[in-house]
Amino acid sequence: MRPRGIRNYNPGNIRYVEGQAWVGQVGKDDDGFVEFIAPTYGLRAMARLLLTYKYVRKFSTVDEIVARWAPDPPGNVEPYSEAVARHLGVHRSDPIDLEDVLPALMDAIIWQENGEQPYSSIQIYRAITLAYKK
Repeated sequence: MRPRGIRNYNPGNIRYVEGQAWVGQVGKDDDGFVEFIAPTYGLRAMARLLLTYKYVRKFSTVDEIVARWAPDPPGNVEPYSEAVARHLGVHRSDPIDLEDVLPALMDAIIWQENGEQPYSSIQIYRAITLAYKK
C-alpha cells in the first residue's frame, strides 16, 4: 500500500485545520490529514506553507522549518532535521534562503514524510509557480 501522503495527494502530510480550505482540497482522511484532488494541489499547498514560513514566520534554518513542519512525535525533530539538512547540503542551523532551496526542501520533506518521492522536478516547479498565485 502506498504511503498516506501519496494516497491523499498530500505529500507533505498537511493536517486538516477547521475553517482552512486549500485549493484542490476534497476532504480529510480518518487521521485528520488533508486529501487533495491531484498531486499538483498537495504540492502547491506544501510550497505555500513553506513560503509562509519564510515571509510570515521569518524562519531561516532547517531546524526552525522542521520544528514547525513535523513537531510530533517528540524526539522526531532532530533526526528529521538532520536528514533534510543533509539532503540540502547544509548544517541544520545554517541560515538558508528558503526560496533558493524550495524545490530541494520539498523533495527532502516528501522523502521524510513518505519514504519515497514519486514526483518529477517539473511537477514540483509547476506547483511552486502555482503557490505564488492566490
